[in-house]
Amino acid sequence: MKAATAASKGLIGKLMLIPSMDANGEFTDSENPRTEVPVTTPRTPPPAPTGTVAPGKLYVSKSGVAKQGEKDGKPWTLYALELSDGRSASTFDESINDLADHALANTLPVRATLEQSKSGKFMNVVELMIDGDA
Repeated sequence: MKAATAASKGLIGKLMLIPSMDANGEFTDSENPRTEVPVTTPRTPPPAPTGTVAPGKLYVSKSGVAKQGEKDGKPWTLYALELSDGRSASTFDESINDLADHALANTLPVRATLEQSKSGKFMNVVELMIDGDA
């Protein structure tokens, strides 16, 4: 019975292309021998180019997500940024945050238009542009 069971398992395994285990506990496949694939270390991308800081220019010194939440079933994200002159401001505009991240990563000077919130407690980023006069 053992021989018949082993023979039927072998036949079904071959027909269904199921690899079997060898004595070491590793799978073997006689029709498609296993070949070693060389492991390569992923290449790290080069750092982003950084500009030089020009005196008298405004730069983004910090940028990122400040808060996230949901109102009336709609998700929202509040982004915060700090400028090199010490001012802090926030925005709900993702494109302003993306531009701030880009300026920060590449040490690019910016022009920022900030506005006091209606409550008077916060500064809002109304506009952010890369300063082309650098």
